[in-house]
Amino acid sequence: DVEYGWPALAQQAMLDADLLEHNYQGFLQRARGLFSSLEHCDAVRTATRQAMEDLGGGGFFGQALELGNSLLKLEPEGSHLALLAREQICGLLFLIGQNHKAEQNLQALLDHPDLPESMVLHSLILLADAFSLQGKFDESENVLQRIRQSFRVPYVGMRSANIHAANLR
Repeated sequence: DVEYGWPALAQQAMLDADLLEHNYQGFLQRARGLFSSLEHCDAVRTATRQAMEDLGGGGFFGQALELGNSLLKLEPEGSHLALLAREQICGLLFLIGQNHKAEQNLQALLDHPDLPESMVLHSLILLADAFSLQGKFDESENVLQRIRQSFRVPYVGMRSANIHAANLR
C-alpha cells in the first residue's frame, strides 16, 4: 500500500488546480514530474484521462490530443494502459477529421498481440469507419467481413450494416 501524505496530496491538488485554471502546459509539466513517482501514477492517469474527456467534450481537440500523446509517452510501451491511451487518441483523431492518423493508430493497436478482445472489436469497427471516411470502401468491407466472421453479437451486425450502407456511396 502506498501512503499518501501531505506532500503527495499537495502535488495532486496542484495538478487539479492546473486543470481548473486551464493551464495545460503547467499540467503536463507537473504530470511528467509526478508520473515518475509510483505514489502519483494513478492520480496522474486519472486526471489526464479526465482532462482529455473534458477538453474533447468542450471542442478543444488539439489540447486533448496533446495530453493524450503525452500520456502515451509516459506509459510503458505495449502496456494495457498505453493501449487504452492510444484508443482514446483514436477517438480524438476522428473528431478532428484526421482519419488517416486514426487508421494508423488503429492498425498499431490491432497489431498488439495482447489486445483484449473487447478492444479488438471496437478497434475493428473504428478501422472500418476510418477506411470508409477516406473512401477506401474495399478495405472497409474487408474489415466488416472480418468482424462478421469473428464476432457474433447483434450490435456488430447493425453497426457493420450502417458502415456498409455508407460504403455504397
